[in-house]
Formats: sequence, structure tokens, C-alpha cells
Amino acid sequence: MIVSFDCGSCQKKVQGVRNPDTGRAVCPECSQEMAVPGAIVPGVVLGTGYRIERKLGQSRSSTTYLGYQTAMQRNVMVKTLAPMTQDQEQLARFLQESKLTGSLRHPNILAAIDAGADGGVYFMVTEYRPGATLDDYMKLKGGPLDEKEALSFLASIAEALQHAWAERKIVHRNVKPDNVLITDEKEAMLTDLGIAKSLAGESLNLTAADFTVGTPEFMSPEQVQGDPDLDFRADLYSLGIVAYYAVTGELPFVDTNPVALMTKQLEEKPVPPCEKNPRVSARCSALIERMLKKEPKDRAASWQEIIDDMRAIAVGKVSMAVPALAKQKKDPEKKAPPAAAPAAAPPRLTRKEIEQIASVVTAKPSIGTKMIVYMLSALVPILIVTMIYIVKQTQRPAPVTQRPAPAPVAVQRPPAVEPQPAAPEKPAVAESAPAQSAAQEKDQKEMYDFALRHWKQNPQDFDGALQKLTLVKEQLAGTKYALMAEDKIKEIEAAKDSAIKAVLSELGVQAKLLADAGKYDEAISTFAKYTGRLADVTRDERAAEVQRLRTAQAATAAVQKAEAAQATTELGELKSRIAAEVLGGREAAALKLADEALADARFTAAKEELSEIRKSVELVSKMDEIILQGVKASAGEVMKIALRDKEPSEVEISGVE
Repeated sequence: MIVSFDCGSCQKKVQGVRNPDTGRAVCPECSQEMAVPGAIVPGVVLGTGYRIERKLGQSRSSTTYLGYQTAMQRNVMVKTLAPMTQDQEQLARFLQESKLTGSLRHPNILAAIDAGADGGVYFMVTEYRPGATLDDYMKLKGGPLDEKEALSFLASIAEALQHAWAERKIVHRNVKPDNVLITDEKEAMLTDLGIAKSLAGESLNLTAADFTVGTPEFMSPEQVQGDPDLDFRADLYSLGIVAYYAVTGELPFVDTNPVALMTKQLEEKPVPPCEKNPRVSARCSALIERMLKKEPKDRAASWQEIIDDMRAIAVGKVSMAVPALAKQKKDPEKKAPPAAAPAAAPPRLTRKEIEQIASVVTAKPSIGTKMIVYMLSALVPILIVTMIYIVKQTQRPAPVTQRPAPAPVAVQRPPAVEPQPAAPEKPAVAESAPAQSAAQEKDQKEMYDFALRHWKQNPQDFDGALQKLTLVKEQLAGTKYALMAEDKIKEIEAAKDSAIKAVLSELGVQAKLLADAGKYDEAISTFAKYTGRLADVTRDERAAEVQRLRTAQAATAAVQKAEAAQATTELGELKSRIAAEVLGGREAAALKLADEALADARFTAAKEELSEIRKSVELVSKMDEIILQGVKASAGEVMKIALRDKEPSEVEISGVE
């Protein structure tokens, strides 16, 4: 760890590497060694060049700093664990967070950059996005958020949690406002996987001593009970409490005693958000109440279910019956305004039509609307009586008032034409339609702009952009923004296809050069171990290339094996021919055969053996000369020569011609 300190010897402010074992550093100016503090303060450099700029926040076990990565010249966020004197469980949690954060790539999760230990300090580096926690953001706004803004933020957090669950079966277990970052660009980011648990095999057993892992105000009932088999619905419950807090400014369960608070999480039913804040719509309130069901099975079957409902409310796609019911519930004593006299009698309803309407109103509700339909069903008797009353009124002759009989010539009967629509209804529609249209237009534009802004800021996140634009297309079907989203989806899909082809083409060129050189294992690693741009998107294509290369490798190995067997056979035949030529006294022919074999690629593996054979043939070809030279050297000497079938005789060598 590089620290800044004032040298007591040369009186200069310098930087040096602090030894964590001795707590000392050497001054680079005067070479004097001295004790220096190991505190993380501005100017300290951790790891491979992460300079601490200022503190951003602190929890019981870690501290977060704004840092600066000198190599990439960018701001980063540095999270540190207290020095190694901290207990092993805190250390294990910190290491687990580093691992899980590094394994996730999502536009609403702060991306991990690096992690390590330096000078007794464990640290993790993530991307830095300037902004404020949801809690601080609400304080800046002066209280609870508008439900559309709140659900727009929390839908992004739900998508991040959905990604963590889908990719690695990760349960966050600590979803709360302090772990939701609202960036300056009004994007919501999920942070702090410090106590997250992966059910895919990566997690550590860190819940034996303190089974109630989490923050009591935001813990699900199953977390309170220490259920070891948590799934995504635990995070869904916690996000429901965050949503409750975001739209009401209050928590559903409050107590200074943590045990009492957790007991409330298990047993107490929350006050509906719409009763805490009258500005919360009935549909939003029903959604949050559903997320806070005590039984996980009653919350939702998937994250997508909740995300779709959040997005729908965020863009204002709410049934017209819901606001009316909410208003009626909030103002039960408010008298309805007197109905304007109709310009003409309304169309009559038959008994069969009334029964059909009643059957529709009392039909079995869907899972997401049970509470609303329950309210509607309570009003059915009143609705039916009202309809019957209207029908009878339309069938009853108009009351006759006591007035002087007019002269016959003054009577003007209405022409026999079809009744016109009621006069009061027409201006009401004409007055309210422009306002509704303008509000809807604003919401629709914001939703489209949000998706488009994400694409511009993250041009490599094809899937994230497509997901957001597809949601715009579906939620705003029939509007110009749906058509614009569809055009943008086609554009991004084309860009994605081009980018995928470029990545695969580049990898293919590298792999081919290696395969042509016979380095199949390296060629396979080129595809299998690729972690660069679009690694996730090209996983299937790269797997197919890996399989193709392995097939080619196996085929090449089979051919090489067959060629080696053939070469062994041919080599045996070659050696027999060379031996025959030597025995026949045709050493020159034998040497020619050996030279041809050495130049033949089929016998590359036997090159050393063939070289030895050639040396032997060459020696045999010079045998006569060697013998003659030996005889010449023995001139004048008497030699004993033994011929076949004869007794040895002595011969005096007088000379060699």
C-alpha cells in the first residue's frame, strides 16, 4: 500500500510503500525508514493504482471511497474491509461479495473491476456512478416519491435481482434503500452483495451463528425464521418494503426492539399504502400488498410478473375502474354530484343483459386482481339494484306537471329521430381528453427516452437495450412510441448481429492460424476461454466452434495415427531394401535409399534412426579402403592367415599394390 506521509528527517511530504508487518516505510528522498500510520486517507494508493480521493460512506464492516484509477484515468468506487484484525466471518463475507459481484454483468448492477489485498487491507473496486442512495434521494425530494417515479426505479432493481437469480441463483438478502443508488442520470443501480447467497454452489456457509441475516426492517418472514432454502421471493418481499417506503415515506413495520420488529414481519399485516398516502393508487397499493404477503407462494410466481406490473403502473396503464374505486374508498362520505337531466332516455337494458353484466362483475378474478375484484363483488348488489332502477325509470312515463293546457297550435312535439347522447357527457369528454392525452404523451415519451438513453450510454449492452425497448413496444402498443421502439429494436438487433459476427470472425482467424499449425488445444482455448466483448451473447456460437475444433482435432489425430502406422510399415520395408543392397555389394544404391528416406516427410519421426543406418552403410562402402590401408601399414610383417577348411599359414607381406 502506497501512503503519503511527512518525513521527519528531510521534512518533505512524500509517498512510500508501507510494510504491513512492520508498519514502516522508507522515505524516497532521504532513504530514512520510519513508522507511518496505515489509515486509508486521501492520497493512499491501493493495489495496481487505485488512489483514494474521499470517503463516500461507512457501515459496520466496510468503508466506501471515491477512488481514481490512474491507468484508465477514470473515477471508481473502492470498498475496503477494515484491516486483517477483523473476524474471519466478515472477511469471508467480503470475499464472497467480491466473487459474486464479479460474476454478474447487468446495466443496473455496478460492474466489478478489481479486488485484492494490499497492506493488510482487503478492497474491491467497482464502477463509479455519481448519485445518491434512494433514502437520500427521497430527502432531497422532500418526502415520498410519486408512485410512477418510484416504481420506474424499483422495476430496474427488480430486473437486476431477476438477472442475479436467473444467472447464478443469487439471493441478495439485504435489499433496502441504502443499497439502491439513484444516479445523476436517474437510473437505479443495485449495490452491496455483502450477504448475498448463491444457491448455485458458490456461497459460503455464513449463517450458522446468526441465522437472521439481513436488516430487520426489510427482512422477509422466511429470513426471520432462518430458512436455509431462500429463493428470489425473499428479495421480492424486501423490495416490497422498499416500495412501501418509497411511496409513503414510512416503513410498514417499526419497533425499537429488533426481536419485536421481526415478530411483526412474521405476524402483522401492513396498513395499505393508499391509507398511509392518499396519492397512492389502488393498483399500486394492491401490488405492494401482494409483494408483502407472509407466504412466499402468495407473492408472485416470477420476477417478470412483478416487473410487468411495476412498468404498467409506471407508464399509467391502469384500468379506469381502479381510480374510481380508490376514490370511493377514500371518500366514502362524499356525496355524488346530482346527475344532469339526460337529453334523451338512455337505452333500455333487458333482464338478460343485467344478468350478463352481473356475471362479468362477479367472475372469478385473476391472481393479480383478487383484491380489486373482491371490492367490486361487494358492490354488485348495489350495481344490479341501480341498473334495475334505471331500467324501470326509462320504462315509466314522464311525470305530468300541473300547468294550464296550452293551445293545440302551440304544442311542438320532438321529431321522431333517434335519441342524441346526453348533453353533459360530451363537453366533459372534450374538456378532459386533451389533459389526459398530454399526461399520457409525457409518460410515454419518458419511458421511450429512458430506454433510448440506456442504449446510448451502454452501446455494447444489446440485450439490456432490447429488453427495455421491447417493454416500451409492448406497454405502449398502438402509439407512435411503440413504432419508434420497434424501429430501434431492428436497428439494435442488426448492430448486435454485426458485432457478434465481428467477434466470431476475429476469434476464427486466430483459431485457424493455431489449428493450421497443429495447435488445436490453443485454438480451442481461443473460443472456450474468451471473456471479452459480447462473451455472454456469443456463448452458444463459441461452444459450437469449440465442438467443431475438437472434431477436427480428433479427425486429424486419427489421420496422423494411420499415417504413423503406414510409415512404420514402409520404414521396415525400406530397411530391408537397404540391407539387401549392402549384402549385394551395392553400397551406393543403399546410400541413395537412405538419403531419399531422410528427405521424405513420412519418415520424419524416424529421422534419427535413418541417420544411423546411413552412417553404417557409408562405413561398409569404405571397408575395402580401410582394409587396404591396414595392410599397407603392415608391410614387411609376417601375418598368420587362416583360410576356410585349411590350417593357418604364415605369410610375409612384402607390399600392397
